[in-house]
Amino acid sequence: VIWELQDFVMEDLDRIEVIRGPGAALWGDNAVNGVINIVTKSAAETQGGLVSTGFGTDNQSITSLRYGDRLASNLFFRVYMKYQSEEGFLNTRGDRMPDGWDSLLGGARLDWEPNPNDRFTLQGDYLDAHFGGSARLPLLTPPYATNFAGVNPKSVGNVVGRWTHDFSSTSQLTLQMYYDHSEDTDAGIKLTENVYDVDLQYRFGLGERQDIVC
Repeated sequence: VIWELQDFVMEDLDRIEVIRGPGAALWGDNAVNGVINIVTKSAAETQGGLVSTGFGTDNQSITSLRYGDRLASNLFFRVYMKYQSEEGFLNTRGDRMPDGWDSLLGGARLDWEPNPNDRFTLQGDYLDAHFGGSARLPLLTPPYATNFAGVNPKSVGNVVGRWTHDFSSTSQLTLQMYYDHSEDTDAGIKLTENVYDVDLQYRFGLGERQDIVC
């Protein structure tokens, strides 16, 4: 996980679940020791306009813009944009270090409920960021190391589609597909990743105390 590329409009968060222990059956093969599940609000819960901004000595600016509306009686959407910037830290001489950063995040979400038992969600996000930093890079010849100080460009974009069908209060089927593309550059070394995922999950109750997921 590239944590500096995980960003949200704070007002869109519904809840954050911290789930201890292994959870690969639910969350995939990386859920070994636990899961942090960040759940955002549906588009129906974020109607109207929102402007949120803050300024400080550390985070110079955090500004979010969001607008949500209804396309039909059961079809909702929202679009949003968020900008952040931070100056570099000061060293012991009072000089500004080259570790300032800025990021611009934007995206949209569409939620559709054609009937009480079915829910469709389509969402896309894109983040473009520039993170300053310094690093000590090894060399094969004398002096065997060199210093790097500069800007590291990073970007990530994703799209996810999800269909959920409720057979009953204890039985549910979910189909989810997503694509994620990220480019992470550190000290001139660039890592590009493309992730495709298809997930089909069925849950049903067994007796009064058991819940089976496959």
